[in-house]
Amino acid sequence: MIESIPNDRLSFLTVASIGLKGFRYFLIEPAETPDACIACNGEVVSGVSRTVLPLLQTNLFLGLRRMNEGLKVAAENRMRMELG
Repeated sequence: MIESIPNDRLSFLTVASIGLKGFRYFLIEPAETPDACIACNGEVVSGVSRTVLPLLQTNLFLGLRRMNEGLKVAAENRMRMELG
């Protein structure tokens, strides 16, 4: 864990067994209405060579997309529960 600020951001480092290193972050920003927020996440990856990237890119993109979809569902469910 690098940084954790409730209702604002979370960031941490990851290391894969094949030598990839990543800095992952999640940001939470207010939206135009008081009962909504904008959740963003991303990752900066190092240790990927041009020969390895094509092999990982499709699976990495699909995994990030599914994770984003899951985070969206979880955030929407929590919001519904809090609003009653």
